[in-house]
Amino acid sequence: MEERESEYKRLDRIRVKNVLLALLIFLVIAAPAFLYFSISTQAHLALREAKNVKLATNLLAVEFYGTGSKLFDRSSLDGMTDTVRNRLMEVTRGEGTIRLMGYDAGEKEITAFIYEAGHIRVTYKKPVGGSELWTVDYIFRVAQYDSENNNTR
Repeated sequence: MEERESEYKRLDRIRVKNVLLALLIFLVIAAPAFLYFSISTQAHLALREAKNVKLATNLLAVEFYGTGSKLFDRSSLDGMTDTVRNRLMEVTRGEGTIRLMGYDAGEKEITAFIYEAGHIRVTYKKPVGGSELWTVDYIFRVAQYDSENNNTR
């Protein structure tokens, strides 16, 4: 009788080990797949928002050209005047931040900008006479240094 009970306990331990091993294998396979699809979805959404920003800047360039105002401001950190920034946020309704990096005054179009939403950074470049280049990156911040308080986060 005791032999039978010990045999059952041994079989139960083997079953529990097999279930735990199967669960571990599932997690090792499922977690990276979930992470990949999550990042991919965020990247596609940010790219779509960045393309909306590009279209909106084209429309604003025409609007500001008609009023004689300037769209691109080299003295600003994000490359825009306050009026352009407010108007762009109103038109795009995007959640990210926009930094205009280049503007072709002759063609009245943006030649480079960076759009960041969450951990995704979309970079747009259009060389003179070239085709558009969209780059989507996932930003993985390891540390952030604060020079005022001399500490890292």
